[in-house]
Amino acid sequence: MSGTTERGAMALAKADFDTQALAMLPEGFAWSRDPAAVQVRLIKGLVGVHYHAYTRIRALLDEADPRTTIETLPMWETDCGLPEPCVGELAPTIELRRRDVIAKRQSGGTTTPQDFVDYAAVLGWDVSVIEFRPFRTWSGCNAFLNTAPDWPHTFLVQVHDDAVRVEWMTCRSFCNEFIATWGYNSLECAILAIAPAHTIVIFSYGTGGLPPMTSSIWDAGASVWDDGASEPWDAP
Repeated sequence: MSGTTERGAMALAKADFDTQALAMLPEGFAWSRDPAAVQVRLIKGLVGVHYHAYTRIRALLDEADPRTTIETLPMWETDCGLPEPCVGELAPTIELRRRDVIAKRQSGGTTTPQDFVDYAAVLGWDVSVIEFRPFRTWSGCNAFLNTAPDWPHTFLVQVHDDAVRVEWMTCRSFCNEFIATWGYNSLECAILAIAPAHTIVIFSYGTGGLPPMTSSIWDAGASVWDDGASEPWDAP
């Protein structure tokens, strides 16, 4: 691997291999240690093969970590099922390809809102997750009822990006086009790919969403629909 950096206090240089090999030679006038001697130069040349093998073994330390891999990156991507069907092609740089591998490996077993937030952060997005809870006895009188069967299994991904662009339907648009389109297909596809099968995901962009959603974030238990004022209920 070109550009591989030796790691650790025990990393050896080519000169260390040469010194060790010469130290193993028998003593005597016939076994010269003169750097200019043909015998010494021959031994150093032979040792070079072993040093090359040593550097390749050391390089495995980098290849075993997706954050530093270069040569085996295609193998990591194959193992992770990349490129994603959502995108259709690999990222354009090594760093971004590593990021996708790490994100894919960290996406297993996603079950909590924070897991989705962390997964989106690895992909370069700042999001919050909002859950829809049904109205309860301690909810505020102005809280949403959310009584439909699907709401307990629905959550909203709030994407904090004020630069999102909305494409509006114009007189030149086809009659079957949407009145407005927005969002990031790659992000939505990635989130939907790891969302539990029984859930329904809604996406909201920027700070112009519905009023209850603009400042609400996952608060580890408090209902976002009653300003986080809900209290745990202990059954008698």
